[in-house]
Amino acid sequence: MEMEVRAGVVLAALSLSLFSYCCSAASLITPQNILNGTVGGEITFDISVDPVDLTASAGTWKFGSNVVVTWTNSNPVYTNDYKGRVEVTFATGTLKFNKLFATDSGEYTVTITTAPSTLNLNGRVELKVYDPVSVPTIQSNVTNPVEFNDTVTLTCTASGSDVSYRWFNGSSELSDTQRVHLSADNRNLTISGVLRSDDGPFYCYVYNHVSKNFSKPFNLDVKYGPDLPTLSVSLNKSVYTAGSSLTLQCSAQSNPTAQYQWFLNGTSLNKRSQQLEIKNIQVDQAGNYTCWAFNNVTLRYAAVHTVIDVIERVSEVTIQPQSEKPTENENFSLTCFAKHANSFLWLKDGHSLDTNGTVSLLDNNQMVFFNPLLQSYTGTYKCTAFNIVSNETSKEYTLVMNSDGNSLTTAGIVAIAVCSVLLVLAVTALVVFLLIRHRRSSTGSSKSSSPTTKPEDGLVYSTPTFLKEPGDRKSKQNADPNAQYANISKQPQVQSNTATEYAELRRK
Repeated sequence: MEMEVRAGVVLAALSLSLFSYCCSAASLITPQNILNGTVGGEITFDISVDPVDLTASAGTWKFGSNVVVTWTNSNPVYTNDYKGRVEVTFATGTLKFNKLFATDSGEYTVTITTAPSTLNLNGRVELKVYDPVSVPTIQSNVTNPVEFNDTVTLTCTASGSDVSYRWFNGSSELSDTQRVHLSADNRNLTISGVLRSDDGPFYCYVYNHVSKNFSKPFNLDVKYGPDLPTLSVSLNKSVYTAGSSLTLQCSAQSNPTAQYQWFLNGTSLNKRSQQLEIKNIQVDQAGNYTCWAFNNVTLRYAAVHTVIDVIERVSEVTIQPQSEKPTENENFSLTCFAKHANSFLWLKDGHSLDTNGTVSLLDNNQMVFFNPLLQSYTGTYKCTAFNIVSNETSKEYTLVMNSDGNSLTTAGIVAIAVCSVLLVLAVTALVVFLLIRHRRSSTGSSKSSSPTTKPEDGLVYSTPTFLKEPGDRKSKQNADPNAQYANISKQPQVQSNTATEYAELRRK
C-alpha cells in the first residue's frame, strides 16, 4: 500500500514538472526596436505566440493606462479615440494603425490569453510618430557679400519632427575647415572671408526617420573686382602712322560689371565706355593712355596703361647739291632733305651707292661727300628717306661733267643749246639787215651819179662768210682764237671813189 502511494506521488510530480516546462517555454514575440511612423501614415505592431500551436483567445492593448482595444475570441471592443483607426488580428494579437497621429507616439503594452492552454503572455511595443520634413529653404545674412570683406552665414529652415541637416556645395558635402564652420545642429553654415569661388550652388539636405528632402540650389552673389584690367589695341603696333584709326579695348573681371573711364597723359578724355575709338590719330594725340575700371559696390579701382606713339609719314624728299656747277677734282656733296625721316639710303644708277676712299656717307647717311669729285661719279642719284612707318624716294638728280672738268646738268646743257641757236639766229638777222641797208644805199648813189658812170662802178658785196681766221685788218698774232669774221668786199674798180668796207662779226 505504501508502495502505491509513493508511485502516485512520483507520477504527480512528473506531470507537474512537464506542465511547468511547457508553460515556461511559451512566449510572446514583439518588435524589439522602436517603430517609426509618419503622421497620417500606417504602421503595424506584428506579434506572435511561440510555440505557434498556441493562439490568442483573448487580449488587451493599452497606450499607457488607456485601453486601445480588448477582445475575446472574435469580439473586439475599440475605445473612441481609436475606433476606425486601428484593427486587431485575433489569432496573434497583431495591431494595425490605419492613420497615425503625432500624439500616438509612446509605449504600448499587450496582454493575451492563449488557447488551448490558458496562459497569460505579456509584451510591449514603442512607437515614434514623426511629422515628415518639408522642402527646406536657405537664407543668407548678407545680401551682397563683398569678396575678402564679408562673413556669410547661410541658415537652413525646414518643418518636421527631429529634423537633421547636412550641407552640400554642388555635389560635395561640406564639413568644418579653416574658413567654413557648421553649427552644432548643422543648421547654419558660416563662410569667413567669402571668395568669388564660394558662389555655390549650395544645397541643404534635411531628413528624419521617415522622410527627407533637398532644398533648391542657392547661389551666393559675391561682389568682387575689378581685377587688373587688360588693354588691347586693334592695330597692335609699336608705332602708329599719323592718320591711322585704332580702337582701344579695356576689360576687367568684376561683379557687378565695372565702369570704365579713359585718360590721356593724366587728362580725362570724357569717355566712359569699354572701348575708345580714335579716328585719324595725329601726333599730338600720342602719349600714355590709361583705362580706369571702377566697381560701384566694392568701391575698388584698378588701372592699366599703354603708350601710343604716332609718327608722320616721310614727305618732301629732295636732293640738294653743294653747288650748281660741281667741278672735277674738287670736293662736292649731295644732301638729302626730308620731313619726318630718321634714316637714308642712296642709289646710283639704280644700285646701292658704293662708298670708298673718296666717297663717304655723313650725318647718318643724309649726305654723300665726294673728296674729290671724279668723272667716274657722273650718273643719276636717288635718295630714299625712311622712318619706322613709311619711306619715300626723291626725284633723280643727274650729275654730268664735261671732259674739261666742267660739270653740267641736263638743264644746263639744254640752256646752252638754246642760247647757241638764238645767237645764230641773231647773227643771221643782223647780216640780212646790213645787206638790205646797203642795197638801199647803192640805189640812191646810182640815181645821183653821172650818166656816163658804168654799171660796174657800183659796189658788189659778197655773201657774209664766217672765218676761223680774221681778215686783213688784224694779224694772225693778234687774232682772237674764239672770234669768227665775215669778210665783205667789192670787186676792183679803179675809177670808183667808193671805199672798200668790211664788217667784222665776232661771236664770243
